[in-house]
Amino acid sequence: MRSRLLARLTGHARNPAEAERTLLLAALALAALAAGHPAAAWSHSGHRVAAAVAWERLSPEVRERVVELLLAAPPESGIPDLMPTAGPLAERRRELFLAAATWPDLVKHSGSPFDHGGWHYTNRFWRSGPRGEAVPVPGLRAAAQNVVERIRTVSRTVADRGEPPAQRALDLAWLLHLVADIHQPLHTSARVTGRRDERRGDRGGNTFLLHRDRRGERWNLHAYWDRILDNASPRRRGESEAAWIDRLAAEALAAAPPGSFPLHAADPDAWAAEGVHLAQTEVYRGVERLHEPPAAYRQRALALSLEALSRSGQRLAELLEHTLATPDPGR
Repeated sequence: MRSRLLARLTGHARNPAEAERTLLLAALALAALAAGHPAAAWSHSGHRVAAAVAWERLSPEVRERVVELLLAAPPESGIPDLMPTAGPLAERRRELFLAAATWPDLVKHSGSPFDHGGWHYTNRFWRSGPRGEAVPVPGLRAAAQNVVERIRTVSRTVADRGEPPAQRALDLAWLLHLVADIHQPLHTSARVTGRRDERRGDRGGNTFLLHRDRRGERWNLHAYWDRILDNASPRRRGESEAAWIDRLAAEALAAAPPGSFPLHAADPDAWAAEGVHLAQTEVYRGVERLHEPPAAYRQRALALSLEALSRSGQRLAELLEHTLATPDPGR
């Protein structure tokens, strides 16, 4: 069905460039429709919660610069089209910000030139010692391009007024996304065990298999944490998606209010260290392979995730305020 729909949507394009853009926009639309069951860090909802926390803490001036920059993204990226065409301007601008934070996952596995799968995570290799303590594993290293390195790189591009606005816009969308990604603990962790498939790490819990759901899909630990908001705090009956995201953002801020943690401003290494520590001390405790995690584990994972999303949103706001504090020349 998906392939037939994409073929129909692109069949009316007048030239190859238009066909490519139409194809990407169609893929983005389909991905958004499927966002309730994604394979992406924090899922669609988690990234929107982190972005909602950040948006509320941005100054009006930086909000304006962020929106202006996102609208300068290449049309073929689909980013400008994420801004609604109807409704109050303030709501449309906020929606663009929240949607842009999900964009790197929407283009994931789409064949798009804007997709960079290795940017979403890093690997800090460790194993459990004889007393259960975390022990670093020498000889295994993260890829050169990883979420820590990318946050630093795209931050510099966004801040550089000499870079083309289109490139700065793309890197801004990545920045909105990656700051949340790095706060998902299994996006920084690779646990090494004696299992054949985990001697070079468990790929952020992807090889730690859990139960099968009602549809027969086999869950793993990574996907469980990615989708924790959708499964442990889903939309209530009659609750709109916007109201749901706002409720979760308020719960996140209550879990980790401003001033309750160090910002470690613009220090993705410190953020990654927090994440891997959480993986080492919390993520693997109280859960068994091939079993459904118990209710107590689910509630603890939800609480820790809300705290992490609050930290990521507040840190993103701090980073954007610093990066876009002054207007571009000529404005």
